[in-house]
Amino acid sequence: MFPKFRAALIVSLSGALLFMFALPAWVQQGVPEKITSKTAAQKPKRQKTPSSDAIKRWQEFAARTKAGSVFWNPKTGTPEGVFGELSQASGKKPAAAAREFLRANHALFNMRYDVSDLNDAASFDTPMGHHARFQQVFEGVPVFGARTTVQFNKN
Repeated sequence: MFPKFRAALIVSLSGALLFMFALPAWVQQGVPEKITSKTAAQKPKRQKTPSSDAIKRWQEFAARTKAGSVFWNPKTGTPEGVFGELSQASGKKPAAAAREFLRANHALFNMRYDVSDLNDAASFDTPMGHHARFQQVFEGVPVFGARTTVQFNKN
């Protein structure tokens, strides 16, 4: 009786596997070509390039610091990531030092000078250094997706 059960189980499993792999291919055969393939007519997502003012501010920033590289946000045209030796060591707590850095470079990041719309979200240490995370708020309500993180090395 056991060999018959094992044979039935193997047949059932192989039928289930065939169904799992064959069904998507069969369903896709009925889908029009326009839906299944990308065409040249599809519009690429619009990416905002940095303005000449933003590039000028970046160049000024890079000239007064040891900034190594910048990654631009494709939606806003502002720096999303800036890497290098960007400030002098400070004895301040990470959140206070981060606010000071953002305030001093508010034009580069297209932020308000007083950074009063940034609430402290988290401040923590890792083996890589100190991290201060902020959440932007508007009239006390957190702005979705509007977070800023400043990271300092251990020095």
